[in-house]
Order: sequence, then structure tokens, then C-alpha cells
Amino acid sequence: YFFNYSYWNIQILILSKSYISFYFCGYNWLNDEIINERSNEYFYQDMATIKTETNEVSFLSKWNDEPITEARITKIIHNSGDILNLITEIPELKQPPQTIVDIEKIEKTIRILLRHAKTIDESRKPISIQFRQEPVKEVVLDVE
Repeated sequence: YFFNYSYWNIQILILSKSYISFYFCGYNWLNDEIINERSNEYFYQDMATIKTETNEVSFLSKWNDEPITEARITKIIHNSGDILNLITEIPELKQPPQTIVDIEKIEKTIRILLRHAKTIDESRKPISIQFRQEPVKEVVLDVE
């Protein structure tokens, strides 16, 4: 038997002081196998833009009678033309509250960091960004 939850695409995005680190892999639970691993780092000053858009997708789910047809995708575009596509939301799939990440706050944070990295001002002070979720989890970014 092959169950639709036996293969997962895993995306990890880490925001540091001066760059974004990204890791992606596919994980097959049935065979305990990791495939299609890739990673990349983008320095903020080398990033062109961040976009959010809704794209058409097509796949079936055991929990939905109808096919899943759209997904929200955040695109981080590097000056070289590389594009980092993150699937940030699939509206038809219901996620438990403990797994929901406030992607809008993360996107705003990345935009602030991009603006800060692109602005050349010797007198500027470091910025500190904090956001919280319930239960309280804190992420602090100090940008020099």
C-alpha cells in the first residue's frame, strides 16, 4: 500500500544576521529514505526581491474529496536569477494550530532585512526584530 502521507517534502528556512539559509529534501517514511537534498544560502545584499503569489497546483489528498488546486508560494529571488520557491500555505489542507507559522510576519521580517541590507548608511543602528506566537516562542534577529 502507498499512503499519501508516506512521502513528505520538507523545507527549512533559517534567517540569520546576514543571510538566509535554505534546506529542502524529500522523506519517504516507508523506506526511511531521504532523497533530493539541496541547500543554499543567500546573503541579504545579494537578494533582488521577495514575492508572494498564489499558483495553481494539482494533487489529490486522502482527506479531501476534490483535488487540491492552489497553493500560496513565497518566492525569494537572488540577483543571479536563482529563485527559491517556498510553499507556505495550501488552503484546502487544514493544519493543526501548533504547526501553523505566521508566514506573513516572516515575509515582513525578510523584507525589512532586505531593505536594511540594501541601505548604505554608516550612522545607522542595528535593528532588532521580535515576534511571538502562542505558546510564547521568541525569535530575535539583531542585524548589524
